[in-house]
Order: sequence, then C-alpha cells, then structure tokens
Amino acid sequence: MPKPIILDTDIGSDVDDCMALLLACASPEIELVGVTTVGEEARKRARLAVQLLRRAGREDVPVYAGMSNRLLLQKPNHFRGYDGHGLNIEDVAEDEFEDEHAVDYLLRMARERGPELTLVPVGPLTNVAAAINLDGEAMDRFKELFVMGGVFWGERAQRGEYNVSSDPEATKVVLGLNAPTTFVGLDVTLQVVNDPERMAQLKGADTPLTDLAYSMLAHYQARLGRDVNYLHDPLALTCAFDEQFVQFVESPVGIVTEEGERRGVMELREGDSPKRLAREVDGSAFMDFLIERVIELGRQLA
Repeated sequence: MPKPIILDTDIGSDVDDCMALLLACASPEIELVGVTTVGEEARKRARLAVQLLRRAGREDVPVYAGMSNRLLLQKPNHFRGYDGHGLNIEDVAEDEFEDEHAVDYLLRMARERGPELTLVPVGPLTNVAAAINLDGEAMDRFKELFVMGGVFWGERAQRGEYNVSSDPEATKVVLGLNAPTTFVGLDVTLQVVNDPERMAQLKGADTPLTDLAYSMLAHYQARLGRDVNYLHDPLALTCAFDEQFVQFVESPVGIVTEEGERRGVMELREGDSPKRLAREVDGSAFMDFLIERVIELGRQLA
C-alpha cells in the first residue's frame, strides 16, 4: 500500500524542490496527499506546484499556499526569492490551488489522518512551526517527519544550512515536537550530484516531462554558472519511503537562536532532544534511481 505523504516545500527557490515534486509523482510507493508551499511569495510558489503537478499528470493533488514571512516578524526575513526556473505559470490561476491556508491544512490533516501520515518539509520550517504553535498536540499525531535541513559534520557545520537557519525560531519549535523526526542534512545531500552525464540521460529520453526536467535543471545551472547542481530535496523525500541509499545515526540536536555569527547553526549537544540524522549516502546510486524514475514517468505520460 502506498505511503501517505505531505510535501511541504519552498518550490521556486532551488530547482531541487521541483525535482522532489516530480520524484513524488514518479514513485508508486507514495500516496501524495497534498503539497504545501512556504517562503517569500508562497502563493506564486503554489502556482508553480500546480503547474508541475499538471505536467506530471497529477492534477488530483491539492496545493495549499502557506507562510510568506518567517515565524517572528520582527526578525529579518532571509527567505530566498521566487524563481520559476524558466517555467511560465501565467496560465495557472490562483483558484487552481486551495483557499485553505497551508497551516490550517496541516492541522486538519494531523487531526484526521496524523498517525498514518508522513510529513516531509524540504524548505524553511515556518509552516510546520506555526501549526505546532497553534496546536502542538495535533501535530504530534503525525507518524513521522523527514526534514531536509541542517548540517552536522565537517567545516560547513559551523556555517549552518539555509532551510533551518532562514528561520531558527521555527526550527527550534520543530525540534520540540515529539513525533519521530529525521534530518537529512547538507553534509550528506552535497554528495548527490547532478552532472553532465545525468543531464545527457534526461535529454536523450526525449519526452515532454524529461524535456521539462532538463530545461529547469539547465536554467538553474546557467544561473549558477556551472554544469553541476545538487539534489538535496529528492534525497530527503526518498528517505521517507526508501532508506536503501542512506545510513543514519541518532544524536541530541539543538539550534542556536541567539544573535551572532552562529545564529541558525544546528549543534550536536547533550541535553537536547535526540533526532535521527542522515550520516552517509551512496550518491551515485541515488542519482541513478532518481533519473530512472523521472524518465520512466516521462515515458508513461508520452
């Protein structure tokens, strides 16, 4: 039976958000219950999600726009701006996504289906934290969370990671949730490399969907000025239904919320709540899996 999952995403920031949504559509192991959007211009991000779902043959999946500002309005907003990665959303009307706010939707689904539902946040944790602040008991009903966020080992751990550090107070709230939570951090996802060989595979598949994936990835790489990019969010999503590519450890984890250079940095420290953390990944095998899934969905839809 497919695993019911809600994807909470800042789609339209980095292209890996788009690829995570396409992978969700391409994975029969998943019942994609809904998509919620977070980040600056969350309603525009919802329109992008609707467009991608339409192109992937999944018009049945509801989309809910969420928080466009961080949890504490008096703090500076560090959300990345919206970028459609070359995809035109002008033909998606605002009434094509749901009227219900994403935070209200998360709470409703937690109350109605929480014990069977997995929540996968792959952007800033503002929607999830806002829902917890309104009704933490309801949010504790979720079966589990898989978060793309944090960086826990190596030099990068001293600089933090965008999803958690863009709203440290939201991350702190989520760390207090009792529902089992796994973090798939940047130190692991940076080993998942989309390179020219994988791009050639997508281009060679020659279907409308693979052409779309190729064009979005190429647009993003051109913006970065390089011929590779990293697919952070698809790995976190995959961990929610298939852990064959990743090894995990458990450790107490906290986040620095005080002002200063280390604000937004996650720390492994005694006394904090233990969470499960991705530790190692077979990045090449995962990329093979991802590209094969997208190509197969493209062929089914062609």
